[in-house]
Amino acid sequence: MGSPGTESNADDETQHRVTLTKPFYLGVTEVTQEQYQKVMGKNPSQFKGPQNPVEKVRWADAVEFCRKLSAMPAEKTAGHVYRLPTEAEWEYACRSGTTTAYGFGDDASRLGDYGWYDNKNSGRTTHPVGGKQPNGWGLYDMHGNVMEWCQDWYGDYPSRSTTDPTGATSGSYRVSRGGSWSSIAWNCRSAHRDWDTPGRRYYYLGFRVLRSSIGSAAGGGVKPGERSGSVGPSGANGKRLNADNLADQRPAAMEFRGGVGDINQDPARPGPPEQSALDEWIGIGLLVAMFVAAILMALALANTFLTPSSGPSVHEIIMQTNTRPRFNKAGPKKCPTCDKGCAENATTCPGCGHNFD
Repeated sequence: MGSPGTESNADDETQHRVTLTKPFYLGVTEVTQEQYQKVMGKNPSQFKGPQNPVEKVRWADAVEFCRKLSAMPAEKTAGHVYRLPTEAEWEYACRSGTTTAYGFGDDASRLGDYGWYDNKNSGRTTHPVGGKQPNGWGLYDMHGNVMEWCQDWYGDYPSRSTTDPTGATSGSYRVSRGGSWSSIAWNCRSAHRDWDTPGRRYYYLGFRVLRSSIGSAAGGGVKPGERSGSVGPSGANGKRLNADNLADQRPAAMEFRGGVGDINQDPARPGPPEQSALDEWIGIGLLVAMFVAAILMALALANTFLTPSSGPSVHEIIMQTNTRPRFNKAGPKKCPTCDKGCAENATTCPGCGHNFD
């Protein structure tokens, strides 16, 4: 876990060996707006689209989504427990058996085949999940689209090998991973770490869920490579998930892949096998989202001067390493959402998208 000195000089990516002993499933895609709406009864996202990843969710909102999903009758009967992945679980799944900078290798020029990133590649907006190539274990959008909340508090890595780490015991920021639609390629690497204030909402930050089984601690639960059915594994071939066999409980088309092992495993050592998709997810058009993004961009250019990035040490193209928008000049109007100064005549905060009307 972490990165070698030849890949990055980041002081929070100290390479160390991590062993994961507990089996789990990880969502094949980020949680969509349609899924979030079904469980939570609302959709806070700025870039609207039912198959786009949900964003502008606080860390506590993501945790509450997992709690409500776990409490659904069909999930309780099956013994399924949902939560956010730990940072170690997330990186293990992202790497999919590799030790390279990205899940597909070291060549950043190929990143556009696997993720929505940088403002030029993404068009300054999110996109329907699953629209790019998956990693070696069939997981989509592990690089880009939206950054993903993890369970851990942000803190220094241990200096020695560890087993089933859960991060710092306390802190001010929660870990987020994967890079987003506005991230430079360097910030989409498998080892790159981000951190965000857990109580705030950002239009580049969403999440995906991890599913474990109550019996997994005793040696049961999910085995590497298994596929889930609506109430658990269903033989070697698995069971196709769709809205009909979910009995209106789990959000339609929520898929998972299973795995457990050494996060720094040898690339030649096989991991969970690549599998065919359990469901075909069809994205819809982004005309409304693109229109909204264009308005926000125009307002940002008209009212605020943003400091450009200076290289790979910068968190986002328009973000500092503390993940907060940097403004050269504060205006007389203070945004109640992000506490930044905005122009007096601004109708939308260029930093977080808050609508003053």
